[in-house]
Amino acid sequence: YIIKKKNFYKGLMYGVGHGGGGEAMVFVGLSLAVNYIIFRFFPDILPELALTQFLAMPWYMPLIGAMERIFAISIQISLSVLVMYAFMNKKYYLIAVAVIYHAVVNFVAVYLNHFFGIIASEASVFIFALCSLLFTILIGKIEKKRTLEEKTAF
Repeated sequence: YIIKKKNFYKGLMYGVGHGGGGEAMVFVGLSLAVNYIIFRFFPDILPELALTQFLAMPWYMPLIGAMERIFAISIQISLSVLVMYAFMNKKYYLIAVAVIYHAVVNFVAVYLNHFFGIIASEASVFIFALCSLLFTILIGKIEKKRTLEEKTAF
């Protein structure tokens, strides 16, 4: 039933499921909590270098993982909506566009991380996520208008 009934909201649903929103946030939060507990209460079990690196890390660095998940989920939702739109409108070339867009996001993020650091990398992913969000809103408006036209045509 879900596969046969294709619409904008099903695409959103697939994107949230594929992005693993809830699980990703829980695991990032759990990882932060475990690291804090180990470094705060059991520093003796860690190698000296690991403890030194943790204490020298800027306060915002652990939050970057959580932000990255939010950005990535936004992109995944947008790509799922694009693929659903491709099937709904028989514009199958858009599937290739989705794959290429995903590859470009990954390439840019890895490239910037390698040459300019994590902040530049995540800033680029944020920009891609913002573009993806705007695209998702645009497709939603197009589909809403199309649905209203179909209902009034009968």
